[in-house]
Amino acid sequence: MNLHELSTQIPMDLNGAMERFCGQEAIFKKYLKRIVDDAAFDNFKTAANNLDDKQQIEFTAHTLKGMFGNLGLSELYNLFSSIVNDVRSNNGSKLSELIPEAIEKTTKTFDLLKELE
Repeated sequence: MNLHELSTQIPMDLNGAMERFCGQEAIFKKYLKRIVDDAAFDNFKTAANNLDDKQQIEFTAHTLKGMFGNLGLSELYNLFSSIVNDVRSNNGSKLSELIPEAIEKTTKTFDLLKELE
């Protein structure tokens, strides 16, 4: 799958991401592929198993928010932003709704990224 095909499968800001990567498609694809193997998502899932540890949920979600934002993965960026905002402003009242959606969509996205050529 190429970048254009990927952008039809998942919501992403391909133009914005390519600008951040100075039009260097090979480097951008390298970082997209690399995120799948990064420990950040596993750390988030571990933190999400304990909804009482809101500080760790916020920390790991904030890390992913930044990574997804830089890579133009807008849907995931928005989801993890919502998690961070919920912990900060509502003390995590919506986490039981947001976390399963974030895990499901991130897993789906990572499966598609594994197909990137």
